[in-house]
Amino acid sequence: LGRVLIGLTLLALVQFFLQSILILFREDQPAIAAFHPVNGVLLLVVAIAIGRLALAGRRAQAAAASGDVAPSAAATAEAGS
Repeated sequence: LGRVLIGLTLLALVQFFLQSILILFREDQPAIAAFHPVNGVLLLVVAIAIGRLALAGRRAQAAAASGDVAPSAAATAEAGS
C-alpha cells in the first residue's frame, strides 16, 4: 500500500508539471495542447485513487488499533480452519 501511494503521488506531481507545460503549446502546437483537458481528467482520477488508498489505510490502522479483524481476514481464517 505504501509504495503504491508513493507512486501515485509522484505521478500526480508529474501530471501537475505536465499540465502547466501542455497549456504553453496552445499557440504553436494545438494538437499537443489538446491533451491538457485529458491530462486534467487523468489527474482527477489519480487524485481520487490517492484519496481512496489513504482512507483505506487510515481505516486499516484504526481497525488494527482497536483490535478488530477485517472482514476479509476473518473469512480467510474461517476458511483455513
